[in-house]
Amino acid sequence: MVEIDLNFQDIKNKKSFFNLMSKSFDLPNYFKNSFDSLDECMRDLSWLSGDYLEIKIKNLDPIKITNQELYNDIIESIEFYNQYWINSNDKKVIFSFE
Repeated sequence: MVEIDLNFQDIKNKKSFFNLMSKSFDLPNYFKNSFDSLDECMRDLSWLSGDYLEIKIKNLDPIKITNQELYNDIIESIEFYNQYWINSNDKKVIFSFE
């Protein structure tokens, strides 16, 4: 099992969010700082070892206060990825909120 901690404590804008995602998931070079590109990468994850990933989401709620639009985009994306991986036979990817 591979655990990935996503700590949103210092996330203030899309740029910092995409940087966090890129570093946390070691996203490939073709990743461009956009939700479309992130969606493509997050539905692949083939470069990550292991068949079971647990993604722990931490300190997301403060973004709701400081940047509601970004918060909504992140929640929508997480729901999208979660639904994708529930229906996938490639890997088991679990998202949890702490």
